[in-house]
Amino acid sequence: MSPGGAAAAPAPPRRWTPEAAVAALIAVTAAARVLIAWATGLCFGESYYFSCALHPSLSYFDHPPLSILIGSLSLALGGEPSRLLLRAPFIALFAGTTWLLFLLGRRLFGAWAGFWAAFLLRPHLIRFDETIDSAQVFR
Repeated sequence: MSPGGAAAAPAPPRRWTPEAAVAALIAVTAAARVLIAWATGLCFGESYYFSCALHPSLSYFDHPPLSILIGSLSLALGGEPSRLLLRAPFIALFAGTTWLLFLLGRRLFGAWAGFWAAFLLRPHLIRFDETIDSAQVFR
């Protein structure tokens, strides 16, 4: 009871901020991507990058070297080669791209517009042949 004898009003429901909504979106979809990365095999493009990452060189003329070097660094730091280890930096880059898209949308059109831009980018969940895309889009 309040001092005047009336019952206290319930607290209003807590609403999500756009920043929290994007952070939750990134966390949930990144977790799903990690699960999918662990459970599925490499596609044709990823197999090529995996073999190139095991033997890094700047002379792979048909693909840009950044993705290969990122994969090589991941394998060098992680030890035993695996699909998840090869894909992990690209999952992180895609999460970073989502956050940067949110920041751009927030600056240009407002916070919730930034959230919706990030939300529309995230359905790219299933495609894993993204080694080129993630590195080039993030930069």
